Amino acid sequence: MRATDHSSVHSTAKPNQNNDSTETTPKFIYLYDKEIDPNSVKFCTRIAKLSDLQTHVLEFDSAKASISAVGKLFGKHKEKSNHLLVHIHGHSTGVKGLRSHRFTLGTSTERVNVTREWLENLLLHNSDTPQVSTTKEKPFIHVLSCTAKALADEIKPSTPLWQSGWFILYSSSKTTSLNQIGYSLKVTASYLELCKSKDVQADPLTLFYLAGMARGDCLTLLGGDLQQPLTLHAPKSPQDLEHVSSIKLLEGSPPDKARILLAGIELSREERSLLPSSNDEGLIVQLLAARVKREDKKAIKKIVKSNSKLINRPQIVGTLPLASVVENNNPYMLLWMLKQGANINATDIDGNTALFSAISLDDTFLLKFLLEHKAEPNCPNHENVTPLFIAIENDKTQAAELLIQYGADITYIDDGDTPLTLAVSKGQLSVVSCILQHSTDHNTGLSAQLVQQARTAGREDIALVLDQALESLPVWKH
Repeated sequence: MRATDHSSVHSTAKPNQNNDSTETTPKFIYLYDKEIDPNSVKFCTRIAKLSDLQTHVLEFDSAKASISAVGKLFGKHKEKSNHLLVHIHGHSTGVKGLRSHRFTLGTSTERVNVTREWLENLLLHNSDTPQVSTTKEKPFIHVLSCTAKALADEIKPSTPLWQSGWFILYSSSKTTSLNQIGYSLKVTASYLELCKSKDVQADPLTLFYLAGMARGDCLTLLGGDLQQPLTLHAPKSPQDLEHVSSIKLLEGSPPDKARILLAGIELSREERSLLPSSNDEGLIVQLLAARVKREDKKAIKKIVKSNSKLINRPQIVGTLPLASVVENNNPYMLLWMLKQGANINATDIDGNTALFSAISLDDTFLLKFLLEHKAEPNCPNHENVTPLFIAIENDKTQAAELLIQYGADITYIDDGDTPLTLAVSKGQLSVVSCILQHSTDHNTGLSAQLVQQARTAGREDIALVLDQALESLPVWKH
């Protein structure tokens, strides 16, 4: 099975409309556009299945369709822990204080959706969903999204939306990923499971405190009976992971801050056991991921020098710190990480090395850098797909040519294709020419049939190049 570039992979599961369990099963909703991390949906699905954030992963081509389906699930939900996890790949527009958060659903070409309006339609205007509740059992919406902190500018304390439920934003005002906030979701899931086992209502402030002590990025709580948004700003050093230091990064109204502090003091023994210690390796790796994303060189160097073995440890969704540096297109930090002992050929949870990440970049500078520093070009991932196939499949022709020049195997077969046959089917003349120039083996797939395939597809230029190769090396005809 051929994988595509990780920046364009989609995972979709449709809800079972005939499953009676939907009436009492919690929900996980994943709304996304083209720019997603496939590991994040796997992680969220796994976390959802372990807790009362379960169970449906939905993709829709319109906001209206999503509201209808989510509303039916949400309105029928009868359990005490009425929690919905919404994972959105979004963005914000506007200046500070006047920002709005937006997202595109699926591959839709329709207008971009305003997240606040989507939430209003879900909680206030959808006939399948209860209207504003005056009880303590208000819906609790977990929003995981890039730049979702903008919602703190939009959802005001005086508005019906604020009063309709609780909203926890696993996000800052910048790009956020599960590598930066996944530990918070793990703790949230554990807390909801604990509440379920004791048959008690989850307390929003306790949940926020527990999740906050496990954060790698900003965490914000809105709604309910809060006076203002409550934000726990991102930790920036291992010292900030200490609970006493971490809570000092809390911003909000004095009464609300006091309630959070009290929630931390009044944790039960079982609730306190859910808190990770400040020297937990997973928590430190999450901190490293957040600082890498922010390109905080000072913090990165401090973390790595005191925890050097963590440089090759997979992050929460299975990716590697080195790959994150590559995705940031930062050659100086990449070289520094390699000098600190980062393994250039280390593989992530899917068997991908940093080379796979470099292929997705707009230029080939870091790809060449990695190859020159002995990155292995023939390193199939867990789906037995090599970097060369990824490059050709995603029309990264310059990357493909560079890989070939550095020894990528042009006779490797994946899903019945060789690099040559795949390049022909993709209409990539330059890659076809590059393969033929570097070929010394007849197992590339060159044949008269391939010439005819190119000609049938209207690519006479490719057909001529293939024909010339056959004429110059007649033994390949056999």
